[in-house]
Amino acid sequence: MERKVFGYFRCRTIDPRGMIQQICRCRNIISLQFLFEEKSWKSYRYDSVAECREVLMNGVNIMMKSFSMCGLEESQKVFNDIYSQYVYNQDCYKSNYFAHFINLLISRGFDYEMNPDLMNKSTGQTASIAKEIKAQKEKIVLDEFDKFYDVFKVEEEKIKNKYRDYEMLCMKEPYDNGRNEFFREYEEENKIDWSFSCGKVLQVEEKIMTWDEWKKKLKRMYCKFGPVYDEINKLKHDLVDEYFSEVFADVIHLLCIPMEQIEECKDLITDPKLLVRYFNMKRYFFDPKMTQKDPLMEHISKRQDFDIKSFSSVSNQIIFLHKLKKAVGIDERTDIEMKEVMSEETADRLWEEYTSMRRIRSKGNAFLEPAGVKKNIIVMYKDLFGVDIINTKRTTKKNKDTGKLDKKTLYSMNTEYYEKMRKVYFNSCEEEYEPEEVEDE
Repeated sequence: MERKVFGYFRCRTIDPRGMIQQICRCRNIISLQFLFEEKSWKSYRYDSVAECREVLMNGVNIMMKSFSMCGLEESQKVFNDIYSQYVYNQDCYKSNYFAHFINLLISRGFDYEMNPDLMNKSTGQTASIAKEIKAQKEKIVLDEFDKFYDVFKVEEEKIKNKYRDYEMLCMKEPYDNGRNEFFREYEEENKIDWSFSCGKVLQVEEKIMTWDEWKKKLKRMYCKFGPVYDEINKLKHDLVDEYFSEVFADVIHLLCIPMEQIEECKDLITDPKLLVRYFNMKRYFFDPKMTQKDPLMEHISKRQDFDIKSFSSVSNQIIFLHKLKKAVGIDERTDIEMKEVMSEETADRLWEEYTSMRRIRSKGNAFLEPAGVKKNIIVMYKDLFGVDIINTKRTTKKNKDTGKLDKKTLYSMNTEYYEKMRKVYFNSCEEEYEPEEVEDE
């Protein structure tokens, strides 16, 4: 099929080769137009594949002091060479997505004509487009929710009434061994998933229950993970599949988002990157407090992957963040206020590990200065948990030595953002959610 093709590239996930591959899914292109959000250049990190491999292997050697996952020596060597070439290529492409895309386009036989008027600096149009797309997605979720909610409330009330009727019947007809058949027939006829008659709930050694015992048992129907809760949850699950787009429904199921949180969590439902940030927060902040153990080290140890990839994994970056905070006296995971200055020896060791793990343009050791440590802790928090995890406030403070006002930037945990994610976490826990006290300086 002959057709015109338009490509819109945000330069966030795929490299220029992937962009060309997407375009060429149309085999008979009449004309090609494209819009890039990012046309600026960035400094590259590696001068050669050999340098890239050396840096990556340095990181592997650091990590292997703690653990190693893959024991296949020959396979490791082959993979390390291939992976080093891949990382080097990605480093090249990231230096200028647009220029590399043009070069690849020409090499594939496209006749490229550049319009200088369209190559001017961005006026912010792409940013407004991204915001508009985000708003449209969230509106779709809310529109689907409105349709869902009308049906859900009607069906939910039917379920509640069914169990209320059953409760009233039980209050009129106290349990004894002679009433088993009566209850069984009623439960089957009305699809009551709560059986007094078959002994799922009652074990009273053939004794007739007192009224207080009876009422206590009936109340258990309405508790979390009781029959009413389970049946309403199943109703919600089925209706979510029916009324929400498949990708949105999958996220709602995955996070067990209740109806009252749909509007609050619309960004989490529609934004895959924010969803990744949530799971990073889950592993760093929430799981350790609930399980009384840190699952990250175990996760990396058991993960069946090559060492050269595991070193730069998100899990290992979170582990490094915890080490960096420990080195400046920060014990609490929700605390970002440094308590002490790390030694020069520790600064050199951690900087070597940090620069092997992440793309850093700075040539000097930023960890030798407290301001450099604080800055990189903030950077890691935003990268791993989302930019909204940190509140930033710019102020001035009088310098005692000069008498002048010095500019100062204050950072603190965004408790509202943190609690929002924590509330989502508790949706899949047996424990009830209660707000946590987080330092907000």
